[in-house]
Amino acid sequence: MRSTDPKVPALAASLGALAGFCSLAWAFLASGTVFGTTVATSVDGWLASDGTTAAPASAAFTIWFPIYLGLAGYLLWQFLPRNRGVQLHQLIRPWAIASVVLNALWLQMIQWNQLGLSLVVMLLLATVLITVVRLISTQVLYSATDRWITRATFGIYLGWILIAAIANLIAWLSSLQYEALTELLKTATALLILLAGLAIGALTFKNPMGIYVNAGSLWAVTWIAVARFNGPLHSASVGLCASVAAALMLICLLTSVRHRVPRLVGEVLGRRRHR
Repeated sequence: MRSTDPKVPALAASLGALAGFCSLAWAFLASGTVFGTTVATSVDGWLASDGTTAAPASAAFTIWFPIYLGLAGYLLWQFLPRNRGVQLHQLIRPWAIASVVLNALWLQMIQWNQLGLSLVVMLLLATVLITVVRLISTQVLYSATDRWITRATFGIYLGWILIAAIANLIAWLSSLQYEALTELLKTATALLILLAGLAIGALTFKNPMGIYVNAGSLWAVTWIAVARFNGPLHSASVGLCASVAAALMLICLLTSVRHRVPRLVGEVLGRRRHR
């Protein structure tokens, strides 16, 4: 479905692309790449790979490259004249831009050593991305390209942020440095990761965005397991729970893909026959 007034979506798409690219550029430049400090060395190192038992190994953060690339691709995609008035993009555009802005704001909170406020921003970001994924799931994708640019980008983005929110929460609680919390947080971390794995595994089958959300979370949980078994902050309990969660998520992901690919191929062949 397209808008009847082409000027309105054109202006919205232009402003959205401008705000989005500015936020992406700021997030990239101010995260220690050009200026500022890296996340690992900010907030007294609580978000470093050895900051808490919920932190993934440093290699996990390479996921930001495809996420940023996907977000940049989406900003260009929704800006194209043929996509500006599409109902899907009109619905998700403000939420998608908000997610990019919130990501930049989260990094700014880290630069200012505001770990508590960063958690608030992270939770807002997760809420916004859940809204984006829910809206995408209710819409018909008229372009196959949307499956990769829109679904994959925001699904993987949400999957990563869901696990990152757990890590952010544990980091903030740990920073309070209450002795009674130390052992409790290890147990809470293991339980939260396991429960998240079960929930995301179930989502894989119930939502068309589920496989992408699963992929983003699976990457994060796998690297948490690696960090707990091989990193300086060893924890067998968290490592075991993360490994179990990752295994369950991987089984759900492979099973869902196995059933979905033949259906997608059938749909494509069906469209070609009717041309």
